[in-house]
Amino acid sequence: MTECFDNENKQSRNGMSDMEDLEQLVAFAKKGTLSGAARSLHMSQPSLSRTMRRLESEFKVPLFDRDRNTIALNENGEMAVEYASRLLAMHDEMMRHVREYDRSRHTIAVASCAPAPLWEASRILSQMQPDMTVSSEMKSDDEMLEGVSDGTYRMVILNNPSKGILEELNLIGTPLMTETLYLAVPQTHPLARFDEMRFKDFNGYNILLVNGIGFWEDVCRKHLPASRLLRQSDSESFTAIAQATDLLYFVTKASLRIYERPVRDRKLVRITDADATAEFHCVCRADDAGFLNAFVTAVAARP
Repeated sequence: MTECFDNENKQSRNGMSDMEDLEQLVAFAKKGTLSGAARSLHMSQPSLSRTMRRLESEFKVPLFDRDRNTIALNENGEMAVEYASRLLAMHDEMMRHVREYDRSRHTIAVASCAPAPLWEASRILSQMQPDMTVSSEMKSDDEMLEGVSDGTYRMVILNNPSKGILEELNLIGTPLMTETLYLAVPQTHPLARFDEMRFKDFNGYNILLVNGIGFWEDVCRKHLPASRLLRQSDSESFTAIAQATDLLYFVTKASLRIYERPVRDRKLVRITDADATAEFHCVCRADDAGFLNAFVTAVAARP
């Protein structure tokens, strides 16, 4: 029996079971009983008991107070649990960081406040580095500034970012594109007689929107409090409803170039409010200036 127990110790030291043993110790501390910890770990109670004995042999001090029917952590065991929790957290952090590093070597992560500049930037980045995968998502300004600062994103796209904030966070930026909202109006609609309007001129009309338009939705909610914003979950539903009804909806010249919208038999009326036009800038960390310069060159060369 002693020889078998010694073999278990040797396997624990030389194999890959040490972190699992510590996880079981922490689980026991959380549950307070062997039976409860075994259920939470989906293992047998005798197997968990062997792990606890193996750990005591490793530490070479008693970790538990035992009587005939119960086992409880003593002061040594409580200290062991404290260190085990730290080691497990460090192990998880190590695994996450190494995986993130590997992903960063093969992926360019980009975030944007609106879809059209995200599509444009992703297209350019894919042409720049065809061997890399471009991952993209839309986030709030605060999330993007934090993400590009800590390396979560290689690049973020902001609407006219403050130079002071960029300098404070040691970030640099370059213009990418300008986008202006137009209202797509049926030719027979009373609003079709206008070439330009302000939001207040059509506040109260039902407006068809597709989800995933980023900060543009905030602009619409701000200026159209009396309008019903009829959100569609996907572009297919949006297109079908737009083609079958006279509902008003927004387009931009950029989105028409990148993503086909149903504008046949519609007049595009320019929205003249200041925040109906966005000036998008690509932002990177200052120590990644070489990457941004290469991106600027690729932007200049786009057709």
